[in-house]
Amino acid sequence: MLFILAAIASVTFFNPNISILDILPDVIGCLIMVSLLRKPADLSSHASDARSMFIKLSFVMAAKTALMIFVKGDDKVMLLVFSLCFGIAEALMYYYAFSGLVDGYSYLAQRFDEPSVFAMPSSKELEKYNRKKARYDALCAKKLERYNENEARHREEFTSRQPGAPLPPTREFRAPKPPRMPVDGATKFIRATRLFFIIRAAATVLPEMSVLSSFEYSGDVKSGLNFNIAEFRGLLLGFGCIVAFIAGIIWLRTTLRYFKAIYKNSSFTSKISSAYDEMRVTRGGIFVFRRLRFALLLLGIGCVLSINFAINNVDIVPNFIAPLFFIAFFVIAKNELGNPKKGIIVASISMGISLVQWIYMFVFTNKHDIARALMEPEVYPYYIIACVITVIDSGFFIYLLYYTMKRLLILAEHHTGTLELSLTETVERFKRGCRRFFDFGVFTALMSTLYVIFCGITKEAVAQVDGVKYVVYIPVFESVGMVTFGISVLFAIYSAKLFADLSDSIKLRYEL
Repeated sequence: MLFILAAIASVTFFNPNISILDILPDVIGCLIMVSLLRKPADLSSHASDARSMFIKLSFVMAAKTALMIFVKGDDKVMLLVFSLCFGIAEALMYYYAFSGLVDGYSYLAQRFDEPSVFAMPSSKELEKYNRKKARYDALCAKKLERYNENEARHREEFTSRQPGAPLPPTREFRAPKPPRMPVDGATKFIRATRLFFIIRAAATVLPEMSVLSSFEYSGDVKSGLNFNIAEFRGLLLGFGCIVAFIAGIIWLRTTLRYFKAIYKNSSFTSKISSAYDEMRVTRGGIFVFRRLRFALLLLGIGCVLSINFAINNVDIVPNFIAPLFFIAFFVIAKNELGNPKKGIIVASISMGISLVQWIYMFVFTNKHDIARALMEPEVYPYYIIACVITVIDSGFFIYLLYYTMKRLLILAEHHTGTLELSLTETVERFKRGCRRFFDFGVFTALMSTLYVIFCGITKEAVAQVDGVKYVVYIPVFESVGMVTFGISVLFAIYSAKLFADLSDSIKLRYEL
C-alpha cells in the first residue's frame, strides 16, 4: 500500500506543466508525501526537514491550482510572471524536499542495517561492469607491459649514445580511463530529480518569455524581415512539454525503482514502525504537543478570518468560514479539552447564522441602497431584518468566544508549566491573556453590529454638476468602517500572539 501511494505521488509530479496549468495537481502528491513521511520524520531530522518542505510545497501548489482558475489565458505578461515565480520555487523546493527524503531514509537504512534500501545496482548492471572492468584490466596490463618495454629500450639507447651521463627521469605511465562504477538507486534518484525539475521549470518558463519580443508590447517594427517569436509561443510550449515529458518518464522510472526498494522491504518498514511505536510510548508527550500546536494554529486562522473588512457593505472575508476552524480546534484537541461537544454545536449554529447573514446582506445591498433605508418605507423592513440577523450572529459569536476562552484556560491549567516556571504563575498569566482575548472578540462582534446599524444612518448632501443638483447620502459615522476593521485586526494579532505563547508553554512542558 505504501508503494502504491508513493507511485501515485510520483505520477502527479512527473507530468509537465503547460504554462501554469498543471494537469495533475502536484498538491495531491505533496500531501501523500507528507503522509508517507509521518513516521520517518520522528526518527530522522533529515526526513523531518523533507516533510516540512513538502508541507510548504502543498501550500504553494494549492495557491498555483487556485491561480489556474483566476488568471486569464490572454494575459501573457501575467502568465510569464506566475510561471517564472512558480517555476523557480518548484525547482528549488522539490530538490531540497527529495534530498532530505533520501538523506533521511539513508540514515534509517544505516541505523537499522538495511543496505537494500539504497537500491543497490542490479546483478545485470554489476555483471556488465565486471566485464568492462576485466577488459580494462587486460588493456592496462598490456599497455603497462608495452610501456616498460619502451622505457627499457629508451634507457639502453640513451646509455649507448651518452655513456656515463645521468639517466633522464622516467616518463609517467598514463592509464586509460576506467569504466564507471554503477551507482546505487538513491544517487541516481537525486541526480534525476535535480535534472528533471530544472528541465520542467525551463520548459515552462522559457516559452512564456517569448512575449517579451512581441511587437504588441515593444511597438518596435523595423523595415525588412520581421520575425516575431511571440507568434510561435504555442509551438514552443508544445516542444517544451515533449522535452519535459521525456525527462519526466526517466525520472519516474528512477523514482519508482527507489521507492520500490524502500516500501517493498517489509523488514525495513516494520523496523520503522516498531521504532515509532516505541517512541510514542517513551516520549508520548511530544505527540500531545504537536496535536495541540496544530489545533491552536487552526484556531488562530479562524480568528484571522473573523476580520471585518467590508466593501459595498459586504464583508469580503465571510465570517461563516471562521467557525469551521473553531470546530476543527475542538475536534482535534477534544481529548485535552474535556469533551467539547457544546462548543462544536455552538460553532455550527454560529456558522449557519453567519452564512445566512452574509447571503442576506449580499442580496439586500444588490437590490436596495442601504443609505436610503431609513428614508424609504419599502426598504426599511429589510434593513431591520439585516440588523436583527447581525445582532443574532454577533451574539452567537460572542458566546463561542466565551466557550473557547474557558477551554483555553483548561489547556493552560493542565498542559503548561514546568519545574523552573511556577504553574500558578503560568496559569494566571494565561488567564489574563484569555480575558483580553475575549474582550477583543466582544469589541469586534459589537463593532460589526454597529457597522451594519450605522450604514443606514445617513445625511443628505447636495452636489451641483453643470448646473444640475444631485442629492447624495453620506454616512453620519463615516469612520465606523475603519474602526471596525482596526479592532478586528487587533483581535486577530492578539489572538495569534496568545496562541503562540500558549503553544510555546505546552512545548516546554512536554519536551523538557
